[in-house]
Amino acid sequence: MKKIITTIISLLIITILVSAAAYVIRYGMAERSDLFSASKEGESDAKRAVEDFYTWYLGRETSPLASGSYKNSQYLSIGWIANVEELVVSFDKGGFDPFVCAQDIPGAFTVGSVDERGDNAQATVDMVYGATVRSVPVKLAYEAEEWRIVSVECGDVQNDVSEKVTQTIVYFHNPARVPDGEDDCRAVYGVERTLASSATPTARAHWALTELFRGPTEEEAGRGFTSFFSEATDGLLKEVRVEGAVAYVNMADIRTVVPNASTSCGSVSLMTEMEETLKHSREITKVIFAIDGDTQAFYDWVQIGCAPENNNCDNTPFR
Repeated sequence: MKKIITTIISLLIITILVSAAAYVIRYGMAERSDLFSASKEGESDAKRAVEDFYTWYLGRETSPLASGSYKNSQYLSIGWIANVEELVVSFDKGGFDPFVCAQDIPGAFTVGSVDERGDNAQATVDMVYGATVRSVPVKLAYEAEEWRIVSVECGDVQNDVSEKVTQTIVYFHNPARVPDGEDDCRAVYGVERTLASSATPTARAHWALTELFRGPTEEEAGRGFTSFFSEATDGLLKEVRVEGAVAYVNMADIRTVVPNASTSCGSVSLMTEMEETLKHSREITKVIFAIDGDTQAFYDWVQIGCAPENNNCDNTPFR
């Protein structure tokens, strides 16, 4: 009998302890979770969402606003898409791009400070126009476990001058400058382009290649600069991503617009322009190219083929 009573008491004690533990877990942790209610999965990606959207939006050959492809962006809320549609319809004889708050596309951009408060955030996107930077406020909301842009506040745009601007270098050929006896296939010379000083490595690479693919300006051509790149290759870049010291460059089918680059000297000249432009900052030491996500298509075209230097044409980074 004594043994049974002892067992019952032990079971009661265990029950009380378990109940107390459950109470602490349920209510004590709930109170702690309130302190960290803003730390939901994905919230720290607010800045990345803005960067990814504008990298895509400003890097298209055809304006996403004109084509309407912005409506399919995962980074925009349904409400903001509807507002943009209404705004575009309201334009009578012209208007502005509601994503950049201007009629012209900037030469570069960078995402500055991001203020996150619970399910809402505001980012500042610096749009670079020459020596002027237009700071555009972008508001976001955390919806369906993702950050989405809910408005671009064009009425609050601020114009700053050049302390946010820096220079990068793109490389073209210039036969007049090649010393006698030097290999002119590899000889390239730099010209300046304006970029945002605080841009991420991927953003800097994106805009440097965008400028390169536009070719020399009329003034630069007058000074002897030549290139495979021109107005015909403007918009060639589909995507560039920098991971560590490696840049992965995905292009549209370059073979259809610069067919002469497949010669031995031509392929060297082409590769030198692109690689020197990307490696100028010394942040990037290796570049892998692909045509529509196919690395072998590019390296076969330039008569190099698959090798350890190009990851043996591994397409995984482009998927």
